[in-house]
Amino acid sequence: MTKILNAQIFKKLITFQTEFESRSDYYKLERICDELQRALDREKQAQELLNEQNNQLKSLTDVLHQT
Repeated sequence: MTKILNAQIFKKLITFQTEFESRSDYYKLERICDELQRALDREKQAQELLNEQNNQLKSLTDVLHQT
């Protein structure tokens, strides 16, 4: 009887360990995805600033060519 209980407890522990590791992997993946999203947002903001600077430079170039 004790061996059966020990085996059942061991199986439960293995199940809990597997579930914990799966959740842990999920949270790691979620953190990685969040960081990648923040990096993408920073890249988009940088691209918008570059586009704005490019437009300003084009405007200045047009003004210089008109004079």
